[in-house]
Amino acid sequence: MSVKEQRIHEGIILYTETINSREISMSILNEMLKILSFTIDLSGSVGIKIKESETLVNTVEIDPRSRVIVATLLLEPNWKLSTKFRFAIKPPSAQAALAFIEKDNQRLLRKIERAKRELRMIDLNTFDPSMISSKLGNFVDPFFPPLDSSINLGSDRRIDAVIQWRRPEEFFNGDFKIFDNIEPNDIKQGKLGDCWFMCALASLAERPELVERLFYTKERNLEGFYQVQFCKSGEWVRVTIDDYFPCLPKDTPIFSRSHGNELWVLLLEKAYAKLHGSYSLLRGGWAAEGMMDLTGCPTLNIDFSTIDGQEMLKNDTLWDLVKKYDEYGALISASTAGEDRFSESSGPQKKGGLVPGHAYTVILVKEALGQRLLNIRNPWGNFEWDGDWSDKSPLWTPEMKREINPVLDENDGTFWICYNDFIKQFNGVNICRVDQYQELRVKGIFERKLNGEQEWVSSKNYYILTSKKDTHVTIGLHQEDARNFGVDERRPYLDLGLVVLDVTGGSFKLYKAKEAVNERQIELDIEIEANKPYLIWPRTSGCALCRPPDTKTAPIVLCENNELHPLFESTIRDIFRKANRMLGEDLSYTEFMTLMRKVSIQYTEEEFKDFVDRLPSHENGLTADGLVEFMREKAQAVGQEILRQWLNAWGYDDDLYSTQSRYYVLSLHSRQRVKIQIKNAEGLDLNEKIHEMLMVKSGEKKGITDGVMLYCFMEKAANGFTYGAFNENNYRVRVTLDCSNSEGLLFSSRKNLMSFSIEPKQWKILCHCQISRTATACKLKPNLRVTRA
Repeated sequence: MSVKEQRIHEGIILYTETINSREISMSILNEMLKILSFTIDLSGSVGIKIKESETLVNTVEIDPRSRVIVATLLLEPNWKLSTKFRFAIKPPSAQAALAFIEKDNQRLLRKIERAKRELRMIDLNTFDPSMISSKLGNFVDPFFPPLDSSINLGSDRRIDAVIQWRRPEEFFNGDFKIFDNIEPNDIKQGKLGDCWFMCALASLAERPELVERLFYTKERNLEGFYQVQFCKSGEWVRVTIDDYFPCLPKDTPIFSRSHGNELWVLLLEKAYAKLHGSYSLLRGGWAAEGMMDLTGCPTLNIDFSTIDGQEMLKNDTLWDLVKKYDEYGALISASTAGEDRFSESSGPQKKGGLVPGHAYTVILVKEALGQRLLNIRNPWGNFEWDGDWSDKSPLWTPEMKREINPVLDENDGTFWICYNDFIKQFNGVNICRVDQYQELRVKGIFERKLNGEQEWVSSKNYYILTSKKDTHVTIGLHQEDARNFGVDERRPYLDLGLVVLDVTGGSFKLYKAKEAVNERQIELDIEIEANKPYLIWPRTSGCALCRPPDTKTAPIVLCENNELHPLFESTIRDIFRKANRMLGEDLSYTEFMTLMRKVSIQYTEEEFKDFVDRLPSHENGLTADGLVEFMREKAQAVGQEILRQWLNAWGYDDDLYSTQSRYYVLSLHSRQRVKIQIKNAEGLDLNEKIHEMLMVKSGEKKGITDGVMLYCFMEKAANGFTYGAFNENNYRVRVTLDCSNSEGLLFSSRKNLMSFSIEPKQWKILCHCQISRTATACKLKPNLRVTRA
């Protein structure tokens, strides 16, 4: 008896066993953790029958890690064998998959518990991984552990697969590195709808040094301890992760990975997921946001459906803009219309054409022989444009090939498209202006304050900008990304606007303004003159700084079984960012005590030093993780009711809605060094003065009542309205703006009845209001009443 072994595919082995001169047994070993449907076809054979079969074709289903006889051959004299194989693979049942990985999962759970005991009180950003105990063996992140919560937190659409967390040495074949010739084609998107982030990564990979500068850890290490950085919500933050990645059972990563044995794509996606709270929170987005987070550089998003976008298309200025920025070396991407329905399924059914709701990288912008062409890459590495100027297009004449020198490879995910087809097939362009900038970042805060008879929300500070040379400056105003867990639910976006005043000689002249929008950041480009002061005023109506209307009270349990509720932890990290005014990684004693005095608690420097020694900290300050652990301890020591009182004092209601303040980051990018001075706006009434300027410039008259003219300044992108009044009389008046018959609106004052006194020939801003994002209908009915004061 003899047995021959033949590996016919990865994980599939054919055994041919000669039983005797008249009989051969053929069996298949399925090494995979998947069900194998295997077909053996002997229809070209002579003098051969399959035992107990009327045909020479037999199909069997083979369970994972099983060996099954697929055919027993009965041989006649002068037989001749001809074999063909076909097979299909499908996942095993969830129950079977879990059974295969149960022991591995139990070992990992024990490791996670040890990591929480050993590493939770350590500052991971300054931790030396060589100090990991022999019991733990390798690094396991206690703050973003390899558990289901790190995949599905904050999502109502769970990843529908059995997941096993595996390290690179378990799924890579052979040696691996963090980087090995970084290229856009390295990126392979997995079953997660984050093509926008993959597109941003692919754009970055066109310039490998931009990818490398994100990594603190540039070499793989045995401990599996890695650190990267992102510019998130306007500030550079360091993220520490382990090297456990979600995989199919005993298989490869389920989300993004590189085509070769490189870690950089896996690491950046995991760190980005941790930054937001989970992998699922990366679904759906704009490549422009990913580009900004990866570079920190000014980024322009041009939506073809907006008024500005339509104007650029109508005036044919978009082409020149995109071509100019391509020549400058900017990172450019574009997005198709529709919904991405394929990332988490098997992909589009057809083999060509553009994918709906998908982000692409613009590689080159060329103009030759009267043609305007763009070279574009799909981060999937396939599904290319198949119209004019595609790889097989007859339009590629020898003359055009000489001018453009295109690479026309049908299977690399890159393609060419003409400009006219581009603006039909894509719905927007993102331009990240990467350059050697001088960069400044400062943190500020919008606060709710009682000003006279009404409440207003305004910046605590204003900023004076100067330069010794004429220069171009891009001013950015950033707020916490709504993608972060807990933000959209408890701290929804404020409308953001920017105003720059020329304050030469003590005057206040409106120089440039950016209309308010409901987005995570805005940018304003200005030209400034040497030695001339400019005042920067971040502004908001503050209407969204409230508990959303009609929400029911449902207080959460802040801490249970020594684990903080995820929304409570999200709130603590928001508190840290507000208290951390210097954009560092820790709270100084002064910052910490400014926070604690609001709850009438005093700690000495020695007591603070004890916290620093005991909790996740840098040498002189408490980190965000440290503040989380401080609050965990306090939950046990003082109880949750006392913590709720603290939260109320810090500006959060019992359901953790932020109602009193929001932090922001102001960024400045310029080619010349600039100087910025932070000034306290208390008592200057700048908010009122600046809105008066905007009202005079852009307000619309809404009628006159007893000598008082009512104006409305509307900001469409923010769904916002500002009402102001000018007293044309020669005497003081009392005005009341009654909006009580309005519906679906939020008011900056948290009231819809505003009353003010106005001096003769003077302006008064009466209110800001904004359409609620949860409103099903909107009705704005202002009624102005005037009496002589």
